[in-house]
Amino acid sequence: MWGITLLVLAPFQDPALEAACKENTVPNARPYSQSSLRYPRHGRPSIPQQSVDTLLGMIPICPFCEVGESKAILRTAAAFAIADGFPVTPGHTLVIPNRHIATYWEATETEKTELWGLVERAREMLLETLHPDGFNVGFNSGQAAGQTVDHVHVHVIPRYDGDMEDPSGGVRGVIPSQMRYKE
Repeated sequence: MWGITLLVLAPFQDPALEAACKENTVPNARPYSQSSLRYPRHGRPSIPQQSVDTLLGMIPICPFCEVGESKAILRTAAAFAIADGFPVTPGHTLVIPNRHIATYWEATETEKTELWGLVERAREMLLETLHPDGFNVGFNSGQAAGQTVDHVHVHVIPRYDGDMEDPSGGVRGVIPSQMRYKE
């Protein structure tokens, strides 16, 4: 058990933060074992808490918390952007907050501002490099909406003329029977 205790405490580089976490007095935080806290250095612990929790059999590793610095194509103090590992179209980009939060609605105003700022920067980068004809931008919030990773992320999906037969209805296509709303 001593080794596990060391692992759980290893992510805390600030004794005051560790004490606040144990007492659950950090604003907008879940209990400290659930990794929803702001940590020093780019919003993540030096040993990601998700890895520690996984070793203890508590929760699976979050693929976004495990992203290495080299994979980020854009970054701010509160968020980063990466190429989607399963792109819908060439250039499909994900914009992700550093802090592990499940939904957009849990983000702070600063995080929301930085997320949308990176969406703008990603769009500009994609326009310069891939010259798409349009974009779909959005996020899935909750399992019923199709969210499969429990860490909020915004999709920036470049669209190209001819990438599908009839794109009319755009994001309404998440419910295929509702995509065509005009006769």
